[in-house]
Amino acid sequence: MEELLILLASYGITFGLQQKAEILRGKHKLLDQMLDCTYCTGFHSGYLAYGLKKMIDLSQTGKMDASVAEGVTYAFAGSAFSYLADSVGRYLESNSDPLDIEEE
Repeated sequence: MEELLILLASYGITFGLQQKAEILRGKHKLLDQMLDCTYCTGFHSGYLAYGLKKMIDLSQTGKMDASVAEGVTYAFAGSAFSYLADSVGRYLESNSDPLDIEEE
């Protein structure tokens, strides 16, 4: 369950960086390219979400048990999960009928 929370946090960070963080756009070409790629942004979001979880654990238990291998694993898992979630979301958006709301 903890792993799913980290993956969801990774997707949330990815979505936020790509869709809501306009302040990051137009500053560096490489950053713009990363923000256009869900897989790339998801990779960085994966290790950020993992790091945040480990910081929470440190504040609660006083122990740091993070590993580089685990961080890299979450980076790749975050990229795959973000790409999958984004692809499903785009598919659903493009194949759904718009709602017709009747005015009174």
